[in-house]
Amino acid sequence: MRSWHIFAIVAILIAGIAVGGWLLRGTQPTATGIAQTAQANGLNVTLRIDEQALGTRVLDVAVTNAAGQAADVGELRLRFSMLDMDMGISEVVAQPTGKGRFQARGQFFSMVGSWQVDAVIAQVGQSEVQVPFTVAIAAPGEASGPSNPLPNDAQTILAGQKLYIANCTPCHGASGRGDGPAGTALNPRPSDFAQHMVPGKHTDGQIFLWIKHGFPNSAMPVWDKRLTDEQIWQLVRYLRTFGQANPALQPTGQPAQSTGGNVPTVKAALPPLVFARRGNIWHSDGSGSAPAQLTQLPEGDYGEYPSFAPDGKRIAFIAIAPAPVTATLPLPSATFYIMNADGSQLQPVWKPSEGLLGLFTWAPDGQSVYIATNGVPLGLGDTSAERQLTIAKFDLASGKATPLVRDALDPALARDGTQLAFLKLSPDGYTMSLRVAAPDGSGARELIGGQDFQGFYAPRFTPDGKKIIFAGIGGPKTDAQGKPIQAALPSLFDRMANLFAPATAEAHGLPWDLWEVNTDGTGLHRLTSFYEDLPMVAFSPDGTQAAVMGLGGIYVMKPDGSDLQRIDTTGDHGGLDWAR
Repeated sequence: MRSWHIFAIVAILIAGIAVGGWLLRGTQPTATGIAQTAQANGLNVTLRIDEQALGTRVLDVAVTNAAGQAADVGELRLRFSMLDMDMGISEVVAQPTGKGRFQARGQFFSMVGSWQVDAVIAQVGQSEVQVPFTVAIAAPGEASGPSNPLPNDAQTILAGQKLYIANCTPCHGASGRGDGPAGTALNPRPSDFAQHMVPGKHTDGQIFLWIKHGFPNSAMPVWDKRLTDEQIWQLVRYLRTFGQANPALQPTGQPAQSTGGNVPTVKAALPPLVFARRGNIWHSDGSGSAPAQLTQLPEGDYGEYPSFAPDGKRIAFIAIAPAPVTATLPLPSATFYIMNADGSQLQPVWKPSEGLLGLFTWAPDGQSVYIATNGVPLGLGDTSAERQLTIAKFDLASGKATPLVRDALDPALARDGTQLAFLKLSPDGYTMSLRVAAPDGSGARELIGGQDFQGFYAPRFTPDGKKIIFAGIGGPKTDAQGKPIQAALPSLFDRMANLFAPATAEAHGLPWDLWEVNTDGTGLHRLTSFYEDLPMVAFSPDGTQAAVMGLGGIYVMKPDGSDLQRIDTTGDHGGLDWAR
């Protein structure tokens, strides 16, 4: 936040310079850029800007009366204020260049975004007239584009969120960091919205044009034929939430709500867990003492998905490293690590030449893991298949990876090794289903399709192997006990009420909750209503407790979802496991 204060001070200084003397003296050529005309109190006022971009700008103002004749104006002042954030108000006195014509030159716009320019007109013997204009100021070399016509409210952002889940997550990822399953093989890599959607980076109009017409020299497609202009503007409103400096910020009209919903936060010792936090792997011993950091990964790398081996003596995890600045392709790399449970003897076991590694699960004998790969060469024989999502069985002794299931991710193996659960990606590229198969991937059965759920994450077998708990977005409507309601088609009144219902998501995180289903596909049941961000569950060895970690913190609960409590408010997306 400190940098924003500095930026604001600099902006005020720039505005002071503009007020103090960056004014046009005498007659100057007329600006030839974009013009807007507005009417007030019988006057027609036209504001023309030479270019809608940062830098020294020339603004022309022409004032005529109702008959179209140049108006007799004594003085005209221009006031500048930013609509996207509070940057204060600056004011300049425009210089007359003729009857009813004025001009000003200066660096009036100190940041990219939407600005309001008020023309304050003083006529002899009459009250001042203030005429507002809204202009989008772009970065040099970019288009300012049209102004966003939609309000920044919960309804608009929720509509944009649904469009994002359905169309954008495969490449840009659920967190907006450009790490979606279909994006890792692209060059250049999909944009990181946490960086590109901050205020002052690009205008809403420029983002709208990139979505509508595609991004030059990239794999970003043209969406003009698939989305309406209104839908694109809804997407823009939602994308803006990724760049919020404070994750607790809410859209206009939406009450503040943090991850975790109404879950009570209590003081309690962390169970014996291993978990990812701030890019490294940490361990809590269950005694109530502070967690210990087990790894010291290089700056810029981040560890995720730590998991204890079945014997409890080793921990495996994935580390993602950014591409070096000298890399021809700016794609990250992944390494599969194993270390002792105390963090000693850290060893890289598998670092593919290209592509990424994802969630994995140990085989019961501890000699191999089932792991999700994305764009990793697995010797599948055809170039296109090399870049698909594939679940592979990786043998730790030989280093050989055997592909098992294509277009699949997030594998989970039952403790007895007899069942493999995973998420199957549909041909449309974004719809998923939850499936169960034999350990070699054969005989797969669909447990839950993608009709009700907009997304799944991290399925995990209960210790007895009879149920699967997973994180899901959306899902069927449920009663107070979490059981799906088999309701008739909603009435027109219900549909209208739902249309204007407030969004349940907070910050930029997607509203995930935990669900369970029997391994035969029956008994679907919602366990939580805490709207977490990518929660993952881990069970105690005896199966009597479960730990959950999402962005909002670490929780404990019973396996049926009861007695849910947050015991640590520091969360992360990197996953966790319970010590064996």
